[in-house]
Amino acid sequence: MIRLDRTPSLNVGSWLSAQAGRRPDATAVIDAERDQRFSYAELNALSNRIAARLLEDGVEPGDRVALGMRSETFYAAFYFAVTKIGEDAR
Repeated sequence: MIRLDRTPSLNVGSWLSAQAGRRPDATAVIDAERDQRFSYAELNALSNRIAARLLEDGVEPGDRVALGMRSETFYAAFYFAVTKIGEDAR
């Protein structure tokens, strides 16, 4: 049985980071339209790069961020990136 740490500072961004550490090569997302698979490590790395760029562009913890696009792998990575703002993505 997996026990979850219920620390208040944890969110889905930290969950992705933990999965990338535990199961880096396991499939996290399948992009059926492009016939591609992304591992937890790949999705985590992409979301970290996006979070770092958002921080460079002035996005801060607590800011509202909107994304208008089709649902695809980048959308998932962007979602995780926004949740990582304020964590260790710097």
